[in-house]
Amino acid sequence: MHRRIRLVPCIFMILLISIYKLFQEKCNEIGDKGVVEIKRKAAFNLFCQRRFDEWLEIHAEIKTGKRGYDLSMCRSFEKKAINELCCIERHDILLCLTDSQLAAHGLSHPFALKALISDVRPISAFCAGVSEVDGILYVAVSARKKIFLYKWLVDEFIKMHFEMSLAFFPDSVNYMVWCGPIISVAVQNEYYYMTVFPIKEDVVNVKKLFDVGSRTENPVIVGLSDYKQIAYCRDNFLFFQEYYGTVSPISEVKFSDAPLNIVYDAPYLLALLGNGKVEIRSVKPTTHIQTIQLNKAMYISTGLRGTVYVGSSSDVWLLDSRPQMRSNVEKLVNEKQFELAVQLAEKCNEIGDKGVVEIKRKAAFNLFCQRRFDEWLEIHAEIKT
Repeated sequence: MHRRIRLVPCIFMILLISIYKLFQEKCNEIGDKGVVEIKRKAAFNLFCQRRFDEWLEIHAEIKTGKRGYDLSMCRSFEKKAINELCCIERHDILLCLTDSQLAAHGLSHPFALKALISDVRPISAFCAGVSEVDGILYVAVSARKKIFLYKWLVDEFIKMHFEMSLAFFPDSVNYMVWCGPIISVAVQNEYYYMTVFPIKEDVVNVKKLFDVGSRTENPVIVGLSDYKQIAYCRDNFLFFQEYYGTVSPISEVKFSDAPLNIVYDAPYLLALLGNGKVEIRSVKPTTHIQTIQLNKAMYISTGLRGTVYVGSSSDVWLLDSRPQMRSNVEKLVNEKQFELAVQLAEKCNEIGDKGVVEIKRKAAFNLFCQRRFDEWLEIHAEIKT
């Protein structure tokens, strides 16, 4: 049985950014209300779009100051409907899927067009990964039931040799995620994965996992790079798999309902449910932390570490765990929830390395008292005491 951890209320402080009124003031000549939709983020920058008869790209910059944020608008970003955006901060570009082709724009206003993938169409989905070895950006696109691979060099997409063990997928790939060396996709309500890194000339083996379930509206795949794992949602369960296909020692996470989407902000999983709820659970241990009700929430995206953005048709909320982090660590230590306390402490600048070691000492003593001597010795070996 999972035990609910009582934390200092609340673990995520909610800051409502009422951007709808500002959007309307800036765009009142358009006339239509439209929908504010969170796309992707880049550091303090939050990219949103608002649907009108004419498509707009709206860039909201979160900054310090009296108002706390500023807005700028780009009315000529793309002429057709934007299906997906992805920020690649390391290469200072914004990848945009629109009109069945992939474009690369600059990450700064006016978001100038840099390059297009025009030799493969229609593109139904894409994902991107930056190599940890050489820092090169690789982009995979789905078209005609196949996957095509490109690398980004000198502001150009360079097509690469890429051959899969499957000649074709059974249908178009509409959802792709790149995490570590793995590309995971969803096709006809089935999950597949393939190991891409390191890049080789060999045929890439594509393996089928399982179906997305009967209660899941959309497939959901979540990368957990710190654990070197990928998680797949089936109905209201999230199942974990290590990068190279071995069964994960992490227990599956059960949510109260089938999620619309899930993001990972270590050590938390935040699931957006269909009724506007955001359900927050820790990964290890798999414990319910908190549930937040947000009016008609439809979108969720990660920001800087400790921050998550949630959007509705008119508002964007900032969920910020940073102000309460130290208090929550102290609360967890007092309750002897050392595993989660250590994970939080390692991400809290106020605690520092010495504070983390002290928490681990207390954790080791607690294990000794429970006669769990092997684990006690492991911690002391880790902190060299």
